[in-house]
Amino acid sequence: MFPLPEEARCRTMAVVRGSIHDEKIRECGGMPYVSLAFRLAGKAELTVEGVTLCSEKNHVTLLPQQMPYKARYDQNEMIFVHFSTDVPLYEEMYDASLRHPEEVCGLLCRLLAVWERRALGYRVEADALLMQVLVACARDGQGEDETYTAACDLLRARCDDPTLSVDEVAAAVRVSPSQLRRLFHARRGESPCRYLGDLRLARAAELLCRGESTVAQTAERCGFADARYFARVFKARYGCTPSQFRLR
Repeated sequence: MFPLPEEARCRTMAVVRGSIHDEKIRECGGMPYVSLAFRLAGKAELTVEGVTLCSEKNHVTLLPQQMPYKARYDQNEMIFVHFSTDVPLYEEMYDASLRHPEEVCGLLCRLLAVWERRALGYRVEADALLMQVLVACARDGQGEDETYTAACDLLRARCDDPTLSVDEVAAAVRVSPSQLRRLFHARRGESPCRYLGDLRLARAAELLCRGESTVAQTAERCGFADARYFARVFKARYGCTPSQFRLR
């Protein structure tokens, strides 16, 4: 998506689901911080200088500070992150449809949960998650080899299948399970199992945001055979139970 300097430093200023004081944004001509917007679902859109951005699901938009914009969205269908930085990179606007949005969606949902929970050290954790979001966006635009791409495609396509295994994915892309694990660790710094879990949790967070499914239905739709296990890993990731997340 965009080059990311090695020395990039960012400070999270606000994380919200939906717009942040839309009337005040129009009056002041833009936030005093860099703004990142990610569309989860629904009819959400972002208008900048008469041009509609973020008009499709899984778009990510990065706006420089003081750039005026107008947001229209269904309730809870967009996540906004406002942050400060001295890196010149963020003086330009970027808008792109991510090829692998699940990772970014999952990180942003975690960031939102951390910011809303405001536990001890939440700002440090929020800044670390923000950097992971920016790195994931930057990496999304880089070239990937066919084996890794095919494996990711299969994991995304079947993340709701509780029977899907690393062995099956490896066989489908014609490598050994150990080769697949080494490839994922080299590319992502995590195992294919962890990536699959991230996909499922990100999808679950999205469904819970939309409020269209019960917790049990969400667990089933996202490939979790055991609703109690789903609740446990969801709380470990987002800091609250699925029920609490759904009611926000």
